[in-house]
Amino acid sequence: AGQLVFGTLADRFEPKRLMSAGLLGSAACNLAFSFMPSFELLVAAWTLNGIFQSMIWTPIVLCMAYTFDDSRRKSASFVMSFTLAAGNLAAWALAMYLSSVLSWRWSYRLPAAVLVLAARASWLICTSTYLFSSVSSGSSASTSES
Repeated sequence: AGQLVFGTLADRFEPKRLMSAGLLGSAACNLAFSFMPSFELLVAAWTLNGIFQSMIWTPIVLCMAYTFDDSRRKSASFVMSFTLAAGNLAAWALAMYLSSVLSWRWSYRLPAAVLVLAARASWLICTSTYLFSSVSSGSSASTSES
């Protein structure tokens, strides 16, 4: 449901702002999760994390749609799908390692730092793409000079 809401908002607002807010919000939830003293608070933090996570995907898809022409969009989508799967596997491996060496709480603290770095990187990268200057003005992907 969150992707439907934020997908609509991504068409109205600058997608890099939604993406950055989602990444930073998720980082805050991960960090908060690592300090929560009760199950109820863990559930609340993780529910909020899901809402922030739903802010991320649509801006990524928009970025690919406006940045890559038809011939490159398929390979860009494949690479994005592959990196998501690889990142998920790496996150699980890192979580297991941190849990065994430090504590389960570090399985949420270190990813929080990574999410902050990802938010910064996406802000810088997306600032220079055609998408974020054209969505606000109503331009279409076919006028892109990629």
